[in-house]
Amino acid sequence: MLIPESPTADSGVSKKRTRVQLDLSDREVARLKRVRALSEDTSDKATVLRALTVYEHVVNELETGNDLLAKDGKTGEITVFKFLLC
Repeated sequence: MLIPESPTADSGVSKKRTRVQLDLSDREVARLKRVRALSEDTSDKATVLRALTVYEHVVNELETGNDLLAKDGKTGEITVFKFLLC
């Protein structure tokens, strides 16, 4: 389970906060709620931070030339995910 880091006094990360407002469609809200329930997050914010952490990791891996793979737990088949990074 990935847990986003929280800024602390010891980490050297600024405690300044910036409010971000998102206008989401009903479909997008439903997706957010579904992922929140699956991950057992306690807030939409926690879910968005978790998603950002995962996305950041994916981007970092792809930028270094690595592939993102998924292995089927039953068949062992490996799928390579293709992403377009601009």
